[in-house]
Amino acid sequence: QVPTIEADTSRYPYRVETTLNGASGPEARIIDLKRDRKYLVSADNRAILLHLLIKKVIEDQEANKEPEQQGWCSDDEIRVGIWGRRADQDANSLHVLVYRLRSEIQKAGFDPWFIEKRRKAIRARIREAHQS
Repeated sequence: QVPTIEADTSRYPYRVETTLNGASGPEARIIDLKRDRKYLVSADNRAILLHLLIKKVIEDQEANKEPEQQGWCSDDEIRVGIWGRRADQDANSLHVLVYRLRSEIQKAGFDPWFIEKRRKAIRARIREAHQS
């Protein structure tokens, strides 16, 4: 008999630091705490997406939510946060943005699945979050 596979509730060993006022606009720095690897995401919409996800992680940590419940954002609030009200016109834009962000992160040597996407919700599963 095959054992049941349980969902991995551990967080990725990453610290994500975001700012909307970087040298050239929004920036997100991903740091692998185990391998001392760093990567800077500077494409505006990708950095804003990470900024919004990290903001929610910080809010949920401060509210003492359980780790498995931390960081979840609805697709709608993320779309509005990135594109404003016009986001309703193209529901596929967020999926494309997540795909491109994951591809960029993977090319930099990080596990892209720390950006967890479920039906109508998204979050970042990380160990540490910081915003300035």
